Amino acid sequence: MESVLRKKHYLRVLRKIKSHFPKYKIDAFITTFLPHIKYLSGFSGSNAICIITERNNYLITDKRYLQQAQNETFGWEIVESDSDVLKTIIGKKILQKSYRIGIDGNHTAYTKYLEMKSIFNESKILPISELIEDCASVKEPYEIECIKTAVDISSKVFEKILDLIKPDIRELEISAEISYLQKVFGAEGDAFPPIVASGKNSAYPHSHSTKKKLKYGEMVTLDFGCVYKGYHSDMTRTVFLGKPDERLKKLYGIVLEAQNKGIETAYAGVKCKDLDFVARDFINKLGFGKYFTHSLGHGIGLSIHEAPHISYRSSEVLQKGNVITIEPGIYMQNIGGVRIEDVLLITDNKPKILTKASKELIIL
Repeated sequence: MESVLRKKHYLRVLRKIKSHFPKYKIDAFITTFLPHIKYLSGFSGSNAICIITERNNYLITDKRYLQQAQNETFGWEIVESDSDVLKTIIGKKILQKSYRIGIDGNHTAYTKYLEMKSIFNESKILPISELIEDCASVKEPYEIECIKTAVDISSKVFEKILDLIKPDIRELEISAEISYLQKVFGAEGDAFPPIVASGKNSAYPHSHSTKKKLKYGEMVTLDFGCVYKGYHSDMTRTVFLGKPDERLKKLYGIVLEAQNKGIETAYAGVKCKDLDFVARDFINKLGFGKYFTHSLGHGIGLSIHEAPHISYRSSEVLQKGNVITIEPGIYMQNIGGVRIEDVLLITDNKPKILTKASKELIIL
């Protein structure tokens, strides 16, 4: 049953991509970016190039991955290549000389672009930066189910990991256990190295786990995610080891309320910059605006950060089917930081919160 759903999913994705060819006035599209190859075809190997034309779809890879490509993809002609993939394309006559060829503009090195222009010198090479990004930002049902499973795995790990948070354990030990448990619960691996930041380390928005030992009276920020069938989860919780002082409890309450306000505002048609403003303005009016130093959130899927971007700089508008994070934070040097992050599915009305882990103030 799952194979049937996957086949339908990838065929829908290809139809969606090709429906945009007239907009960009192209006859073919090429990508070498592995997350985009995964999005288009389901192929999870580490070496490939995808070429899509109006009539055909080609996945070019080397001998190591031929059988894997056959097993993982639907609707693709698998082409074996030696070390020079571009010459293979010429030799197999995959692209006509008259083609206008779109390339994955955000993920094609300039040197590769120049090489393509030289080899396909009778074709027009057009860097296109938004074709796959725009399509991939609105998730198909199969993708949503994969993200839900990834999010559920991370939520289960959070509940388990609480028993490990005690004085004198090192941040790195907790980080290692998170990685282990995510795999135990079915993940392929970590979405990124798990962040465990305690005490003053939690004042760094993107800290990293260290040999520091946890102490009573500290906040502990846990930021981690996993990968399931190529799709990512991302969650952050801040817990307290021992009774926190009133100042720290106040920070937690402000961040939680800011996140709730952001979640209430997250529905299709809302400008991403306006969503960011709602949470940021709440924190700013309480006098902590300068301590909220990053954007409110980001899209998530086959990449940990993708469109749409929930930032005051963004010109994007939320669409039904977007999957995003909402993650306000306050970070004060020599005191510590609080961040709370959930994954949401955007609908026409109230968003669906996919992250099930508790956000109540947890004192261990």
